[in-house]
Amino acid sequence: MTGRINHKKGDTFDWVGPIVLTDIDESQITDFTGWSGRASVRSKKNGEVFDFSLTWEGRSPAVIRLRAEASYNDTWPIGHYDMDAQLITPNGDVISTPTVLFVQSQDVTQ
Repeated sequence: MTGRINHKKGDTFDWVGPIVLTDIDESQITDFTGWSGRASVRSKKNGEVFDFSLTWEGRSPAVIRLRAEASYNDTWPIGHYDMDAQLITPNGDVISTPTVLFVQSQDVTQ
C-alpha cells in the first residue's frame, strides 16, 4: 500500500493489492503462510478508528484484500484518514505496512 486512496462515502470499499515487507536483515519476506492481519483507518480530525476486514488472496507472494461494506463505510465522516495494515507472524511479531492517506469524500450521486 502506497500513496493516497480516494473513496466516496457510502460506496463499498474493496482493495486488493500486494504486500511487500522486509525483515530485520532488509531481505524481502516472500512467504506469509500462517500470518494473520488487520487493517484500519484513523481520522486525522478526531482520532476515530474504523476497521476493514482483511483476507488473504495469496500467501506467496502476499496479496491482501481490504473490504468495508457500503452500509458500514457510510457511517464514516468525510475527511482525511491515516490507513495501514498490521501483519502478525506465526510467532506473534507484528509488522505494520507504511501509512497511506485515505480520503473519504461526499458521493455526488445518492
